[in-house]
Amino acid sequence: MSLSEGFIKRKGIDVPRVNQEAQNCYKTFKLGRNSIVCRPKEDKLDEIKDVSKLGDSQSDGTKDIAKPDNPRLEGTQAETTTTTEARQPESSLQSVQQQPPGNPLIGLLSTVAVAASGVLGGLYGTSLQEKKALQSIISSMESKLAENEAALSLMRENYEKRLLDQQAAQKKQSMKFQEQEASLSDQLASAKKTLTSLSEEFRKEKKLAEELRDEIQRLESSITQAGNDKGVLETKLEEKLGEISGLQEKISLLSQEIDDKEKHIRELSASLSTKEVDYQKLSAFTNQTKSSLELANTKVQQLEEELDRTKNALASKVSLIDSLNAKLETLNSEKEEADNKINELIQEYTDLKAASETRASNDSKLLLERDEQVKQLEEKLSVALTESSKDHETIVELNKELDATKVMLENELVAMETLKESIQSSEQALKDSRNEVSKLSKELEEADKLNQNLASQISDLQDEFNEMQEGLTNKLEEAESVSKVLSDELASVKEMVQKGEEELETTSSELASVVEARDNLKKELLDVYKNLESTTHELVEERKTVSNLNRELEALAKQFQVDSEARKALEADLDEATKSLDEMNNSALSLSKELESAHSRNDTLEAEKEMISKALAEQMKITTEAQENTEDAQNLIARLQSEKESFELRSRHLEEELALAKGEILRLRRQISTNSSPKPRTPTTARSRVPPEANEALKEQVVNDHNQKTSGVVAGTPQSVKRTVRRRKGGAS
Repeated sequence: MSLSEGFIKRKGIDVPRVNQEAQNCYKTFKLGRNSIVCRPKEDKLDEIKDVSKLGDSQSDGTKDIAKPDNPRLEGTQAETTTTTEARQPESSLQSVQQQPPGNPLIGLLSTVAVAASGVLGGLYGTSLQEKKALQSIISSMESKLAENEAALSLMRENYEKRLLDQQAAQKKQSMKFQEQEASLSDQLASAKKTLTSLSEEFRKEKKLAEELRDEIQRLESSITQAGNDKGVLETKLEEKLGEISGLQEKISLLSQEIDDKEKHIRELSASLSTKEVDYQKLSAFTNQTKSSLELANTKVQQLEEELDRTKNALASKVSLIDSLNAKLETLNSEKEEADNKINELIQEYTDLKAASETRASNDSKLLLERDEQVKQLEEKLSVALTESSKDHETIVELNKELDATKVMLENELVAMETLKESIQSSEQALKDSRNEVSKLSKELEEADKLNQNLASQISDLQDEFNEMQEGLTNKLEEAESVSKVLSDELASVKEMVQKGEEELETTSSELASVVEARDNLKKELLDVYKNLESTTHELVEERKTVSNLNRELEALAKQFQVDSEARKALEADLDEATKSLDEMNNSALSLSKELESAHSRNDTLEAEKEMISKALAEQMKITTEAQENTEDAQNLIARLQSEKESFELRSRHLEEELALAKGEILRLRRQISTNSSPKPRTPTTARSRVPPEANEALKEQVVNDHNQKTSGVVAGTPQSVKRTVRRRKGGAS
């Protein structure tokens, strides 16, 4: 709507025309002057004065718009005043001119109305003589009125165009402001959505952290179970060491039995010397015994070959003993390395303890700072309450957030206390591991001593074996059987020692795996500390962003209020809104970066989970191998019992053979006594002597066959043991 239309509609003023104004006029005739004066009524004059006052009040607000058209209006007023001064009396002119021209349009209209009323009054009152002059004047006035109306229409059109342009510009600006408001509201909605998504992700991360804590507790329980399994294995090792000591006692008993047998063999050698004297006397019977001697020579050659084989076996066993000594040295070096690693772990633990103390102090400082921030926020909230009553809802929400943050802080304190307790438990576990390492070192020293004792016993047995070879050349079969038995026993003992060493190696590997698991747990604890710190920083940043958003919302509300008041305030608010938008964009970018970092942390946590699962699988494999080793040890114990029974049977057979040898000695003495009798009985004695020798040869063959069978039985057990050991190694690999 244009200004002129609004003015006319509000005040109800019609444009004065000639016919309407002529009706309100009255005629005055004067002598001497043939003129007509049209004077308006007093009611109309009052309305014109009121309109002029309103025009004055509005002209102050529209000076800048009406200035360029004032010269034209002044020209038209000058023309109208010149025409009216010629026709109207001085009194009417003075009464009209004394009124101040409030609005040029109203003055122009009033002058035009007065002139038109005068002209029409003259037309009605004058005579026919003056009609021509008056018609010419009326035509001129009508032309001027047409020009004035055209000028007025042009002015109105210009005003309307300008007002329409201004309204269009205002509409455009209002549309821009509305679009900006919509964009700001969209951005606020998006920011709220991002905040909700971030809060959900934060909750998810909390859940993941709790799951990781549960997994850590499960791992600690599995570690405790592994420690219990270690205790069980240590008890089994002690039992095996007791069995080894029992075997050593058995070996000592066997050595005593061997000494007794050597004494018997010496006695038998003395008896054999007497028998050789008898054989010299009985040289006549050599031709008959040549065949048996040739057989004996072949057997002697076989026995010599077997002796060479046994010597080679003894040399290989000596090399095995040397390799065992080298392994013991390597085990000692590994023990020293383990001690060094334990010292390094202690140093790392002290460093971690100091770092945890520093972190605790930093956390206390952060808590104090947060309390101060909470106090500041409470003060700000009190100020906001005094400022407006509309902010009550926001204050309630902020109080809820503060309570939530306090609860979060309390939960974090509880988590810190639990972490401290877990650190103390890890310290106790380290102390227990040190005690276990000291126990294992003692067991290694005892094993070294046992190996040295075994080596000395083996050297003593080798010396005794050499003496047996030198002293018992005639009875190689018995010596070979004894050496085979001893070699089998040594092999079994060495196998037991090797098994003990393997068990020690498994225990050392288990200790190394436990140490690695503890290192991994320490790393996980450090990662948990880092995650806690990052979450606290994220919480602080989120609170800052929330406070910034609240401030920005308040600023935007103020900006909208100022927009309704003035354009200048709107421009300033728009500048502030652009700044706030930049800050929002920056905050959105920072939030996106934080999301990416959170995703990367989740990936690292999943990788750590996989590592922990692999470590658990390895520990399960180790436990299964330990169980298999225990089963193999039980099988070996059963085999050793069976070997013990075979040794007892062999001792019984040897006792029976000794009884047979004593009977043969008595028979030989009887034969010697018969030889000292008269000569005519020689053929009978010869006939009687031949069968006992043949019987002796047959008995010796039977004894040799029996010894070979027993030695084969005894030698067969270690072969089966070796096969089982190879199977174990293959299964373990």
